Amino acid sequence: MNRYNEMCEKGKDEDFGKPPEYLAKVDTPPFYGIHRWVRMSAICSGVDVNADHQCLTPEGEVIEGLYAIGNCSGGFYGGIDYPLTVFGLSLGRCYTEGYVIGRMVAEK
Repeated sequence: MNRYNEMCEKGKDEDFGKPPEYLAKVDTPPFYGIHRWVRMSAICSGVDVNADHQCLTPEGEVIEGLYAIGNCSGGFYGGIDYPLTVFGLSLGRCYTEGYVIGRMVAEK
């Protein structure tokens, strides 16, 4: 809670990239917690890639010979989260990108 509240005061979520307009301090007790079991069919927000799925450095430079597809490549879903309303969405993405990028790399 302390870490989250510190980021709220700074106006920047350095851990998960939550937009500043959604940061709200949690500092008024009582606090409650529950145990939840969450199931995910995909893990997202991989490394940044360009349109050819070449991995990029933090400065945006291409890392030659290194590609990322499917959920290993970030930014596909428009944010950091997988849309839980469309189950299996990542499967088509993984198959299609694997095929396209595999052919592209084979042609090099």
